[in-house]
Amino acid sequence: MKATVTIPLLLGSLAASTHAIGIRFCTDANFHGTCGTYNLPRNTCWNVPRPANDKISSLDTLGANCIFYKDAYCKGPSFKANGKKPTIPANMNDKISSVK
Repeated sequence: MKATVTIPLLLGSLAASTHAIGIRFCTDANFHGTCGTYNLPRNTCWNVPRPANDKISSLDTLGANCIFYKDAYCKGPSFKANGKKPTIPANMNDKISSVK
């Protein structure tokens, strides 16, 4: 009985994990300053947490295609990124508040 319950739960958690992406943010250019890596749900707007909000100067999408927004809830000016970005476009440096 336990095996019957455990197997579907395990398969469900494995399937869910394939729908996440990792992104690394740093507060200074060239991956310096305070850095953190976050696991985000794929294709979902995610608001940057307070410690990094409006402080991102370099990032790595770890291979995912992402859109970074100036405002929360994926609103306002944006730019697309894939992979390592040691610098952020000047109009978005220290202004990123959400990502999808």
